[in-house]
Amino acid sequence: MRKILFSILISSILVLGVVGCESRKNEFDIGNKSNIKISQNNDVILSIKDGTLTNTGATLVLTNNSDKNFQYGNPYEIEIKKDGEWHKIKVKLYFTLPAFHLNSKEIKEIELNWDYEYGKLSAGSYRIIKSINYEYEEGKYESFNIAVEFTIGKNQSDSNSNKNNFDFYITKPQIHNDIRFNNYYTFDNRTIYLAGNLEEFYIKEQDKDITLKTYITTTLQTFDESIKHISDKLELKDTLKDGGTKIYKSEDKDITMIICNTINNDRNIFIGDYSMEYTDGDCKN
Repeated sequence: MRKILFSILISSILVLGVVGCESRKNEFDIGNKSNIKISQNNDVILSIKDGTLTNTGATLVLTNNSDKNFQYGNPYEIEIKKDGEWHKIKVKLYFTLPAFHLNSKEIKEIELNWDYEYGKLSAGSYRIIKSINYEYEEGKYESFNIAVEFTIGKNQSDSNSNKNNFDFYITKPQIHNDIRFNNYYTFDNRTIYLAGNLEEFYIKEQDKDITLKTYITTTLQTFDESIKHISDKLELKDTLKDGGTKIYKSEDKDITMIICNTINNDRNIFIGDYSMEYTDGDCKN
């Protein structure tokens, strides 16, 4: 049985295009369109653990939703999306060949560091592919490929380089309605609200300005890290005794940010101009 599983893992390596060992020091070359078929079966789900994605690595999460047992190895492949199509990346990879078990309903984490093979990924859309094996009859194995897509945000290849240059501002419409807050963006049961007299919240980049929504969804940071990057530039005015809700302000930027953190797990965020004040009940979901 070990010989069979070893052969399966060798086949998985061939499927993923592993051809040797070579350090990746320069920008990778884009190859032909991908011919790897990704399974639509949700028995095993591949995802990236929140807060772990960088341009050189990530922590993968393998979730077995089924009553079956699976196996997997170290091999993986990263592909890049160009003009709406997935393309192979021409790199040479080397993997050791242990077999790992993923039992029924089990969740496992896999630490990846692709700096040696792929180098630092530039801005773009990517996916990581892994091969999963299973025994469909005694002594007989088959495999399928699963993938997780991710985005490397612009100007995030060196997060320290733009830390000092980070800036933002709000815009206001000439005419606004009387709604105190408008739903702006929701993520993982948390909502950012903009005051009714705000038009947009912009993050300043080197070559253009992007909306706060774009910034949160395209950078390598988690939701909380993105918000903290902003609040660090503001002055903490008050911490409420409701569990830790914080009120930040900047007169120069004409911004108020209320980051809710109540004992009832209300964690929404409210953004307005400098004149905006907290009202009891704002943080209630």
